[in-house]
Amino acid sequence: MKKYVVLLSIVVLVSLILSSCMNFNEPQNEIVNSQQLYYVFKNAPVKSNPPTFSKLWSYQTGNWVVSSPALSPNGKTLYVGSVDRYFYALNANGNVSWKVSLGGPVISSPSISINGNIYVVASSLSSVNYSATGTGYLYKISPNGNVTTLYTFPNIVGTSPLLDPKTSNVYIGCLDGNLYSISNTGHLNWTFQSGGEIGSSPVLSNGGNTVYFGSANGYFYAVNASDGSMKWKYQTGAGIVSSPALDANGNVYFGSTDDYVYALTSSGSLIWKYNTGSRIGSSPAISNGTLYIGNEAGYLDAINISDGSWKWHYKTGGYILSSPAVDANGTVYVGSADGNLYAIGSNGSLVWKYPTGNVVGTSPVIGPNGVVYFGSNNYSVYALSTGSGVGLGAGPWPMFRRDIVHSAVGSVDGFKLLGDFERTGNINFSDLMDIALAWGARTGQSNYNINYDIGPAANTQGYGYYDTAYPDGVINFTDLMIFAMNWGKQAVNPPDVTSVLSANLRPANITQEASGNYIFLTVNLDNVMGCDLVVKENNASFVQKSGLDSDIALLKEGGGIFHAMIAGTGNRINGKITFEFIKNGSTSTLDVLKEELR
Repeated sequence: MKKYVVLLSIVVLVSLILSSCMNFNEPQNEIVNSQQLYYVFKNAPVKSNPPTFSKLWSYQTGNWVVSSPALSPNGKTLYVGSVDRYFYALNANGNVSWKVSLGGPVISSPSISINGNIYVVASSLSSVNYSATGTGYLYKISPNGNVTTLYTFPNIVGTSPLLDPKTSNVYIGCLDGNLYSISNTGHLNWTFQSGGEIGSSPVLSNGGNTVYFGSANGYFYAVNASDGSMKWKYQTGAGIVSSPALDANGNVYFGSTDDYVYALTSSGSLIWKYNTGSRIGSSPAISNGTLYIGNEAGYLDAINISDGSWKWHYKTGGYILSSPAVDANGTVYVGSADGNLYAIGSNGSLVWKYPTGNVVGTSPVIGPNGVVYFGSNNYSVYALSTGSGVGLGAGPWPMFRRDIVHSAVGSVDGFKLLGDFERTGNINFSDLMDIALAWGARTGQSNYNINYDIGPAANTQGYGYYDTAYPDGVINFTDLMIFAMNWGKQAVNPPDVTSVLSANLRPANITQEASGNYIFLTVNLDNVMGCDLVVKENNASFVQKSGLDSDIALLKEGGGIFHAMIAGTGNRINGKITFEFIKNGSTSTLDVLKEELR
């Protein structure tokens, strides 16, 4: 009886929430965390008059500010490091909430977890000099300023930490050439040696299975997040310090010091490349079908992501290391070595510029109320009101590290309408009962289902509903609010890949090798890449170290043909093997009929 009373209470509560949500406007692409009482809505109309700007405040640190600032999930606290060895938390008025002394200059940018913890790196070097040697330290700082040293690196770290929302692991590149995976408690999970210094901050793929980054040896890498094994690499003409950006389809974009911007598929195939005419140290931003990136010649380029064609460029007075940020009106903000922060209209014309008197190499962050924050080599951090009243633009990657907390994580759920548990395209009473039955469940409990753990969440695709979840391990009010705010939305139909996959799957060949039994599935992956591969077995004996999926190896044959190989054990492989290729909710299957090897 008690159980039904709880269910009825939840249903009533949702009804009240829904009635209060009916007048809400569309969500922005900020993370929404109801545990912190933070909800972001586009409550200011797009203004037709040219916006004016004004300086709200500036705060002077003790040295250069080359660390790009990030905001807390509620947008009210700015976090930024300085070469003066301090890390600062500044409130909305520019006053210091707290500051902590770290083990060296802070030259990389912080990343903020969904529960508000800050991850940042400092390095013990005498100055900002990438040819120097030293030691790097990874810190976890609580929202009230308590510092925990998680890991010590054997060399300088100039990249930003990447937080895995599924595993809580931290991925980070070091000048010793290694990409590191560190657990949330400071344990070393694995390393991957790239063969060159890593100054490109890593990002996590759509789906969360792959870490992307570039190296000074000119290669761009895709590495398995689970074990650090290499999936593929792509060679450019020079070193890479640009941090990648992702689109909604999982394609990856980055710049190289060979002057080119590259667009690659999730399998590492070149889609297009564009010559900007000068070396690139800036990282791309993507909004409304356009990629924005700066170069050493001082140009901000706008490029169509569909085909790599040029739209426009704007010339600043110095080189650009700053990465652009795009607001909801399409205005692009970027810093330059000429000492200015620029606001460039969506047509490539100057809206305004703000002088600081020294290099602006940091990447701006746009708050939900239209305030732009950035740092300068004049030792100061600035807050400027743009006059627009709007926050970040539509996804998928409108600023450096994707969003205000620097999550640098691609879409986990594709075009999924969070709360549509029955996958009907909208949310109904059946979905309500699903979340009600799971209410209060936590990770490890029998009634916990990660599909119902939909909050905190973000709108990464720009379709007007929350589509990307960052599960926090419990079904509670956070999930209920996301459910309520998505009520009445219509899901965008994902691309139907079933027919494409069926046309490209070939019959599986089962062969026997001296070292054991193997099942080979031959697949033309030209149109299949970007899918998740799931292998199911029925009455077959396999070696499973950490799950069947971990025993899959993709072996390239040439001409776009790959083999999926599963290692077997014993004298026979006996049973029905099913290969599932899943993309954006669509599944294509290939059954290998019962075979027996003796």
